[in-house]
Amino acid sequence: MAFIISLAPIIANTTQGLISVDENLVHLFVMHKATPAQVLFKLRLPNALSNLFTGIRVSAGISVIGAITGELFAGSTSVGEGGLGYAILYANNQMETSYLFALVLAATVLGFSFFFVVMFLEWLALHNWHESSRPQTAE
Repeated sequence: MAFIISLAPIIANTTQGLISVDENLVHLFVMHKATPAQVLFKLRLPNALSNLFTGIRVSAGISVIGAITGELFAGSTSVGEGGLGYAILYANNQMETSYLFALVLAATVLGFSFFFVVMFLEWLALHNWHESSRPQTAE
């Protein structure tokens, strides 16, 4: 469930990045007799990297929601074998409010952790050359 929910933002953002290349750059590559594979791997994919990471960042938070939702509907039936979604459902049914809030807080921390890990990986991959990751300078 988490994979299916997370796939759509990644595909949509990456596709947008692949098609949003400046046409003048594409014509420049074609003028220098670049093959379609060279245009894809040396121009379009590097241009789409920031969009790809944006999709992954969005999907990082959504994946936690998808995993919890998947467990709510198809979780384990034996006590102690379920995950976070099953524990939330169990705490809700037993009216253990403090435990329920602790679980929701744990899910929130998990979502933010995924988000910040992806932000760090994005910075690691793009900080040397992509304008979206460069520090802003005052002019």
